[in-house]
Amino acid sequence: MRTQASRKRAVALLFFLSLIVSFALPVNADSTVPWLSGSFASPGVLFSVTGTWEDYQWQLDLYPALPDMTVTWFCDETYCEGYGGGFITAGSASGEISSISLGTQLASFTGTIYSGGAFREAAYCIPPNQCLSYTYDQYYVSFTGLWSNGWYTVGNDYATDFEGYESDVLGFFNITTQTPEPATLTLLGAGLVSVLLRVRRD
Repeated sequence: MRTQASRKRAVALLFFLSLIVSFALPVNADSTVPWLSGSFASPGVLFSVTGTWEDYQWQLDLYPALPDMTVTWFCDETYCEGYGGGFITAGSASGEISSISLGTQLASFTGTIYSGGAFREAAYCIPPNQCLSYTYDQYYVSFTGLWSNGWYTVGNDYATDFEGYESDVLGFFNITTQTPEPATLTLLGAGLVSVLLRVRRD
């Protein structure tokens, strides 16, 4: 009974490892994933970006822990302007890669936000109807994380949100995604051999 259970566990581990080692998505010879690396604009969205390549659709979502954006005002008799914001030191990230034709998820992404900042600029006239008031927010968020197939992504998002005489929201992502190094795959293979040898002894 114990031997049968051990063999089932080994088969499950073998299946999981095969997904990591031989995930059938295209990459460059230098281990960079070309369609998940580069610059990507995200009009209308601050902290999320999506893209498609052939049959693959991907998405990344950032959840930064934003600082207090309360504005400190500086005014004279006719005009007020103010500034606020601070550092971003924490947050999380998630994402997925899906097959468009199959409608199924192929890989998921889990990451962390490790640095960044948020800055707010605002202004209005006294009295208010003498000029157009506005609020302009800028965000810079750096993140890193792993895909469930073993890929590694590092990137940043520069996002802006302007509200005033017009409205404009834009996220702009720079992303680099790479496959595991050969040494990593070797270690995974060595681990699999160890598991199979242990099952055989049982």
